[in-house]
Amino acid sequence: SNANLNMTIDGTYGRTSVGNSQVVTSGDYTHTVVGDINWACVGGDFTIADNTNGDPKLKLYSYTTGGTEGGQLLFSTQREGTAVDAVDGDMLGQIIWEGYDDGTPDPQKYAIISGTIVDSGSGSEDGKLDFKIADYDGTLDTSYTITGTGTNGEHQHKWHGKNYLFHDGIGGASYFKAYVTDRGATTLSTYDETSNDAGHLTFAPVGWLKFESGTGQILVKEQASAGDDISAYGQLWVKNETPNELYFTTD
Repeated sequence: SNANLNMTIDGTYGRTSVGNSQVVTSGDYTHTVVGDINWACVGGDFTIADNTNGDPKLKLYSYTTGGTEGGQLLFSTQREGTAVDAVDGDMLGQIIWEGYDDGTPDPQKYAIISGTIVDSGSGSEDGKLDFKIADYDGTLDTSYTITGTGTNGEHQHKWHGKNYLFHDGIGGASYFKAYVTDRGATTLSTYDETSNDAGHLTFAPVGWLKFESGTGQILVKEQASAGDDISAYGQLWVKNETPNELYFTTD
């Protein structure tokens, strides 16, 4: 029809079932239900399609007077038709971003967020969130994982990859960079994509700055001379003599 289509269902008095049929309206479609709506898609998908750029949108609109909590997107998963014990490793749901490549074209998943049970033991439950992205060959590899650790209030955050850039947040090309290689070998540096004039790396602890002894050493790269004087700071550096020498230069 050309007018708005309104359908009101009161779950207290009965149920309205829609079978193999289609409702078409050129206006808004308002479906008011006093109670729950339960759609059972047995072996099929529930699809919302639109041919307008930027649509469709799935909106969860909450308007409780004085309310302080919004709606929820809930993935509820159980192994059988009735509730049974969960098993460690059960995946509880995924959010998937899918598009196409520029070949055939073929469908391609580009990003996934998934939730998984790590420990289903009653009273000691732990969960895991995995963030995966397509990298280079189209396979999806884990980029970030957050996991419960078995200790209340503690979580393990694991970033997967070698290059980690933390942006300055003001729209420039300046970053704090962490580069990780085999056996956890890590290089920390300041980084500027537009020039070689990177900023300084400053450690400013309120307490002590401690270097614990182990099987390694503290190494300082040798150089020809001290850097420019900086007021109120001294410089500890190694001169490139043979053998090299430890120097201290005042401000």
